[in-house]
Amino acid sequence: MASNIILFEDIFVVDQLDPDGKKFDKVTRVQATSHNLEMFMHLDVNTEVYPLAVGDKFTLALAPTLNLDGTPDTGYFTPGAKKTLADKYEYIMHGKLYKISERDGKTPKAELYVSFGGLLMLLKGDPAHISHFELDQRLFLLMRKLINGRWKKEALLAGIAKHGSGKWTSILDDPEFAAQLLDRTNINLKDKWRNIKKSRTQSLESTSIFTSPSETSRSVVSYEASPSSSSDMSNDARYDAMVFEAVSTINDENGSNLKEILRFIEGQHEVPQNFKKLLSYSLGILVSQDKLKKVRNRYKISVTKAIKPTLTLRPKDSTKPPELPSTSVILTSKETHEIDLAANREAEGMNELAKENNTGTRSNKTLGCF
Repeated sequence: MASNIILFEDIFVVDQLDPDGKKFDKVTRVQATSHNLEMFMHLDVNTEVYPLAVGDKFTLALAPTLNLDGTPDTGYFTPGAKKTLADKYEYIMHGKLYKISERDGKTPKAELYVSFGGLLMLLKGDPAHISHFELDQRLFLLMRKLINGRWKKEALLAGIAKHGSGKWTSILDDPEFAAQLLDRTNINLKDKWRNIKKSRTQSLESTSIFTSPSETSRSVVSYEASPSSSSDMSNDARYDAMVFEAVSTINDENGSNLKEILRFIEGQHEVPQNFKKLLSYSLGILVSQDKLKKVRNRYKISVTKAIKPTLTLRPKDSTKPPELPSTSVILTSKETHEIDLAANREAEGMNELAKENNTGTRSNKTLGCF
């Protein structure tokens, strides 16, 4: 697998070009900082064939071989039908690691020096990130630009639905998604997936659920978007709400399968053309969060871990108050007669009290004239 042969990989941002002045016409010394591992790098690049500008982002990987099975490489490029690591990158150099140095202190630093036929690289940072390199090791440097940092989110979600979370290499190698994720790496997918899950968790906290008193009848889900929610977050939470509505309305004791849920949602809501993949993804997330239970490809609302609503609980139609269960009371004729007598006595007492109050008021008015 490609991920097993890569010794180092990260996203770099170009901070400066030729920091010490221009030395060669066709070669530019690039100063860059990595996005995830906070590594510093100087790298000589043939910018005549691979131009770079300040602010550009690119993925850089170091590997001892281009063969995906990990077998040693001759160091020469041989055209052919065999698939190699080079297929995923745009700019590749082959060279030798000639120096490794470490500096102790409050923040220890390690430095890696590699020569690619006279083009040099200095990689500096936390020793833990470059501890598996060896002196005189032959290395391939592979680069690929990130085009405007754009994400093919739907391809990522569809890939996770097909292969599962964490199967980043399988998703990238899948021909169905390879074209859309061409400029992405395992680290890119992992980080994006973590951010998506975090956003979904925040969005689901804005989802309210009304459940009838029996807690076994239909649940109605309504979503209210947070002012800071992005459109992606709103869509994800809205799809989850549709799932809960479908499962609770179908109300099959054995649960509902994907086809039944999809048919119900498409009959009730307007959804995008690729909604089946998005629905499969949402179902997987809800199962992983224990909000749905999956048994033999059928889904049921989990009773052990319900969503905790943060908004006021209300029925789907807020203009109509929830109906309360009716109660019937049967009275005998004797009990009815006793209640009528008690009511009459109470009324007579109130009349007597009113007469006394009226008499006192007239007396007070008469005394007030003197």
